[in-house]
Amino acid sequence: MLIFAQPTGAALERLFGAVTELELETRLAGRMFPARNWHQTLCGPYDASEEVMNALFKAGDALEQAQLPAFTLSLNRLRAEEGDRIHWSFFARGRPHAFDDVLAILKDQVTRRGLAPDSGHRPHITISYNAREGLPPLDIAPIDWVIHEFALAERSGTGNEWSYKIIKRWKLVLMPRNSGWQQGSLFS
Repeated sequence: MLIFAQPTGAALERLFGAVTELELETRLAGRMFPARNWHQTLCGPYDASEEVMNALFKAGDALEQAQLPAFTLSLNRLRAEEGDRIHWSFFARGRPHAFDDVLAILKDQVTRRGLAPDSGHRPHITISYNAREGLPPLDIAPIDWVIHEFALAERSGTGNEWSYKIIKRWKLVLMPRNSGWQQGSLFS
């Protein structure tokens, strides 16, 4: 189980368009997971249990009650990370303060409820956890994704048929563009 945000609409279309334009789906040869599963993890993952679900419910409720502003991730490159398996991911320019505020609240809330804190997260969207080859950094035109909603989800299914079952959704506060809620500069 995890709390995450998922790109939708124009942001998802532009992300998928970048993958198509760069012919990455072909290079991944069936190892790219469906765009419906692309996400930004905010908390977790944890093994599913009633205790975990209750802790994540309360953490999500606390985050929504904090009335934090929605924020923008500006995804501007793709690259691989190599370890036990090779991951291909979109990465963001900069790190919005609101992103870190969201992570801090969720981490505090789950540890208060007896869950181990996760290892932390950074702004990215993984498109494959099991690529056959590395991927040199590829710059793309920035794709701005406004994160204004987050969800508690549980993975279900296996193979290429897996998906996330959304259990509950919450909102961040949408604010006018000129109020400073946009992602700050990389050097601010």
